[in-house]
Amino acid sequence: MIEFEDLTLREANGNYHKVVELMKEDGAGKTWMLSSKVFVHAEGMTVPFIINFWHDGKIIIDDMLRPASLEIPNYDIAELRKWSEDEGWQMPEPANKILDDPRMFAFWERQFQSGLVACSLLEKRENDLLDKIIEAEKRDQNDELVEEI
Repeated sequence: MIEFEDLTLREANGNYHKVVELMKEDGAGKTWMLSSKVFVHAEGMTVPFIINFWHDGKIIIDDMLRPASLEIPNYDIAELRKWSEDEGWQMPEPANKILDDPRMFAFWERQFQSGLVACSLLEKRENDLLDKIIEAEKRDQNDELVEEI
């Protein structure tokens, strides 16, 4: 279950298409963002987040108000991911600013690798690493060919 402090999100029950309609009715332009404290209830835990909801369906997690511990199950993130898909929003993404702390980076990297969040920064990092591995394999193959000759 997801609860919002923002009144527009509450009125729309968090549904993206209803939020868009309400924002149009309120006279919002093409580009808007709602920031809200969000309470995610999952598996006996309630975790507050600060989330920015964007006009294009992006959900940016600006802050998570619980310890970023790899030992704590990620039921809250999984619930947020499922909810966002069910309600027409894009996959949640952590804001770049919360990736600055190494502990937070490791936490969000795990969520990204689990397929629970999107993150262009982590995706680029993963793609760069993959490119390096492919390049190293090519060099190894070339070295083997030279040795055979």
